[in-house]
Amino acid sequence: MIRSFNGKTPSIAPSAYVSQAALVIGDVEIGEDCGVWPFAVIRGDSGRVRIGKNSHVAEHALVVGAVEIGESSIIGFSAVADSCKVGREVFVGTHATILKESEVGDNAIVGANAVIRQHSRVPARCLATGVPAHAIKVLSLEQCQKILADSARDLASLAKQYKEQGL
Repeated sequence: MIRSFNGKTPSIAPSAYVSQAALVIGDVEIGEDCGVWPFAVIRGDSGRVRIGKNSHVAEHALVVGAVEIGESSIIGFSAVADSCKVGREVFVGTHATILKESEVGDNAIVGANAVIRQHSRVPARCLATGVPAHAIKVLSLEQCQKILADSARDLASLAKQYKEQGL
């Protein structure tokens, strides 16, 4: 469901897939070849949400407030991104939470169930896990790209099929 709010209408690239079972509302920009999967909620009602090309917001994820998600990033199942910045080629794991005014650097991985505290920063190419989350390992660029490239490629292909089948 795509809805305007306070005079702002989501801008969705023609190649993006947005499930009919997702909610996208207000000041939202979704880039080329993105995927917004069933039951994801993207609320641009209290700030602008910008999702870079080739990025995906998985089932039951919540993106709310002023959020910037870089290109080729994945917001995992039931993850929360609240008024934060997520870099390029980032993987946010299942049930992870990124709180207000936090930043996740490029090529980083936020582990499942991790909580990035308010005003925190995950450096580029780091694996962050725990509650509260801490960077526990620096990853090689090759490790990051392998994890993200495979996932992003699979999701892009699947999103294209869903879009073609009108789902």
